Amino acid sequence: MSKFKTEVVVKADPKNKDFYNIYFIGVPVFYAKVQEPDNKFESKDKEFSVQVFVDEKTKDKILDEHLINKSASLVGVDKNKKRAIRFPIADQVKEGKNHYGDVEGLYGIQLSVDELTKQGKKRKIKVIDDNNKPMSNLVGNMSICTVKCWGYKNKDGFLNIKLDTVKVHELVVYEGSSGDGMVEDEILGTYQAYTPNTDESEEEVEEKPKSKSKAKPKPTPEEDSDDEDFDLF
Repeated sequence: MSKFKTEVVVKADPKNKDFYNIYFIGVPVFYAKVQEPDNKFESKDKEFSVQVFVDEKTKDKILDEHLINKSASLVGVDKNKKRAIRFPIADQVKEGKNHYGDVEGLYGIQLSVDELTKQGKKRKIKVIDDNNKPMSNLVGNMSICTVKCWGYKNKDGFLNIKLDTVKVHELVVYEGSSGDGMVEDEILGTYQAYTPNTDESEEEVEEKPKSKSKAKPKPTPEEDSDDEDFDLF
């Protein structure tokens, strides 16, 4: 039995009934690229992305009850299109290589959204803490989060979803190296991407780490509740 208790909640958008808000609650995350976008696989286009891991009950709600248009792969078992284990565990990789052993027994789902809107405007993912304050810390593997997406139903009735907000409940700070373009802020105790001081203003986003511990290295990439008292954000 998994030590993680995850949940998914889907609610109609109160301002537009054609859209939905989807919440992946209490999920461990890996490979979070939510502060800055990264190149898509074999493309120059960029996207924000994060891998979330859910238990079997949550997975069944995602796929069978809510018909969310995503694939969910069992860690250490399910394979990708190239017939390789999508989320390998320790004995499935070479010694010393990174793996997903800490979330064995869970199902991994990739969530993403393009950097640019159809109008060519740049998106910004909200990254917030438990007090709903903006957070600049890079989110390391095994951070526990609630991840919000927005979505709409396609002509077949499946829910297409896009990444929107990451609320961090338990932060594992990602410690990058200088080779990753990361610098340490000794006062804040964080590692951040280096950017020179400029006069350019940035979009304000809405967070704060609840707890900090050393992050494990990142792997190489490759239900419905109507309880209105449930505090999602």
